[in-house]
Amino acid sequence: MPATFFTLLLAFFIGLMPMSSHAEANWQAAGNKNGIKVWKRPVAGSPFVEFKAETTVSSTLSALLNLFYDLDAAPQWLDGTRRVVAVRRDDVKHEYILLIETDMPWPLQDRDAVLSGRWQQDPQSLTISLRSQSVEGIVPVNPKYIRNNIRNDWTFIPQGNGKVKVVMGGHVDPGGNLPDWAVNMLIQESPLRTLANLKRMIADPKRQAEKFTGVIEPAADFAP
Repeated sequence: MPATFFTLLLAFFIGLMPMSSHAEANWQAAGNKNGIKVWKRPVAGSPFVEFKAETTVSSTLSALLNLFYDLDAAPQWLDGTRRVVAVRRDDVKHEYILLIETDMPWPLQDRDAVLSGRWQQDPQSLTISLRSQSVEGIVPVNPKYIRNNIRNDWTFIPQGNGKVKVVMGGHVDPGGNLPDWAVNMLIQESPLRTLANLKRMIADPKRQAEKFTGVIEPAADFAP
């Protein structure tokens, strides 16, 4: 299975920043399958495009956040992810540092990334944003891996009636001698697989019964 470079929480966390109408106009459709849409756009000074993808799921906010903190389950839904390890975690500040290892198709060398991020919830819209980016000097470089440079974004936007819009996005420089066309192709395909896996896993009733400390759930009559 092709590896992703960006869905490493890919790893895990960032909310897409508000964009102007001009910036929005630069997005190009890159995929649309089973209720999942993907867009891409060029990044100044980089041969690699950035991406965003979205879908809507039936879920509580707690279930989604719990899935992201279930690191043992990460390889089951984050496309191409071999392992995610918590280097540091501060639940009071909602902060974390994660080591993410990514499988690459042979004969390419596998990648890893160290991401620092945090989550927050808007008290009015109840939207949860998770933001993370690569950091250096925390985990020594493993010679078995090429270290990625990643910015990754996740946003959970309540829609009412038990629905949540899930938006993921980000940008990655995978390092090493890797053709940009191959990375950009994966950026179009991997979000579709990742969000399809998320939809499957989040439908588990056991996950929907879980609570997450500090999360405010929408009321029954919530309207965005």
